[in-house]
Amino acid sequence: MESEKIKSEKWQRFQDYYRLSMSPKTLKEYSAIIKLIEEGKFQIKSKSRYLQTLAAIKKARSAGIEIDYKPEWHKREKRRVKTVQDKLITREQLKQILQSVPGTAKGKELKFAIELSFYSGLRISEILNLNKSDIKCNDSIKLSVKGKGTGRIAFLPLNYKDKIAGFENFTITLPYVEQAFTRIVKKLKIKTTFHGLRHSFATHMLERGVSITKVQKLLGHVDITTTAIYLHCTEEVDENMRALGY
Repeated sequence: MESEKIKSEKWQRFQDYYRLSMSPKTLKEYSAIIKLIEEGKFQIKSKSRYLQTLAAIKKARSAGIEIDYKPEWHKREKRRVKTVQDKLITREQLKQILQSVPGTAKGKELKFAIELSFYSGLRISEILNLNKSDIKCNDSIKLSVKGKGTGRIAFLPLNYKDKIAGFENFTITLPYVEQAFTRIVKKLKIKTTFHGLRHSFATHMLERGVSITKVQKLLGHVDITTTAIYLHCTEEVDENMRALGY
């Protein structure tokens, strides 16, 4: 009887544990998942729900609450997660890539484009369309992005102030960027693509404390389920861009 009581109150224990360290919205969603699992009423009908469930169970285990449930997901979606995982790079690998970029005029532009994608999450097309007027530098570095659908604001770390001071616009082309980047990573035996820089940005943001809704806005995703793919290797926490040096 006592074990059944403890089991039925896992969701409440979860709420009590994370009440002060998790956003109210996330706490409510994760607690609801745990409660439905314990009641045998839980169903997964979307990839975002699957990833959200993984995060909730991981959080519960961190609090010493074991959840006897193994989420299931369609193999095609699992392959998609693996595809993203395989393209993620570390800051050390980024350093290796940047050091391998030629010191030519085109190379300097390519180097900046790589850094822009890794530290702001911009798509390659969005980067090449940037103009000097799109960058505002005051107490933060804001990028006005003309991307898919409506425009949005992205950010660069404040230590890029000097680098953007002389920026006008890009003269390099998309084929050049893709071909040059592919040659560099192939030589270094780093399995990624230019778009992998954007994947890395999103994952690093989630790992370092930015909420999934904030990452969604930074990436320009219309549907948050697209952003949820990055929850595969992290967990949602409170947003705080300024503390990350932005």
